[in-house]
Amino acid sequence: MNFDRAAAYAKQKDSLKKEFDMFFGSLPGYVILATVAPRDICRFLVFTDKDGKNQVHRNDCRPRDYNSCCRHKGEKGKYDCGCSVRLSYKTLASYIGKLQNIFHSLGRDGEWDKRLGLENPAADKSVKDLLRLVTVEQLQARLKPKQAIPFFVDKLTQLCLHLDRKLRHAERAIDRFAIARDKAYFKLAFFSGDQPGDLG
Repeated sequence: MNFDRAAAYAKQKDSLKKEFDMFFGSLPGYVILATVAPRDICRFLVFTDKDGKNQVHRNDCRPRDYNSCCRHKGEKGKYDCGCSVRLSYKTLASYIGKLQNIFHSLGRDGEWDKRLGLENPAADKSVKDLLRLVTVEQLQARLKPKQAIPFFVDKLTQLCLHLDRKLRHAERAIDRFAIARDKAYFKLAFFSGDQPGDLG
């Protein structure tokens, strides 16, 4: 199960890296991963808003007919008022984390050094400031990130009963080990209240 999660993260990271390379390949000049600076990271993150699904309504937002104020503030969906559509601030934070990881794997680790233009550009204060501004903008527009469906004790009980049945019918030792491990993992994740990724 941890392997699946790690594989999914690696796949997302590779996809983001390809989009990153493609973005800089389409611009004039010569920007590659080895020469990327924080301002380039910010430019890329603004570019990713093209995939956004959150419409951020301004206070003075009006529908196209201009007869009344926009009544969509805080609502999900896209409307014809012309307000910007952006990525969720949580998605942006995830992208920044993946970009930091990409540069870390290239040996560009640690806080960005402005004087020397070295280390991890995704860890620079300007990138953190961009995330902070986007977060404030979306919270002021009353956008709420989608929350996970709560996982209650009755669901945990059903899951454990299902795993018990599978455990009784498993013939190979490796299958029994995997089922017992999954059962322990789900119980620990539930009762500790930690994010499953942290426990992994």
